[in-house]
Amino acid sequence: MSAEAADDAVDPVDPVDEPVDPVRLELTRLRDSIDNLDAALVHVL
Repeated sequence: MSAEAADDAVDPVDPVDEPVDPVRLELTRLRDSIDNLDAALVHVL
C-alpha cells in the first residue's frame, strides 16, 4: 500500500495539467470566433 501512497504523492503533476486546460479553452474560443467570423463573411458576401 505504500506504493499507492507514493502514487498519491505525485499530485504536483495535477497543477501542471491545470494551466493547460485554460489554454485549450481559450484556443477553442478563438477557433469558434474564427468560425463565426468566417460564417459572417460568407453570409455578407
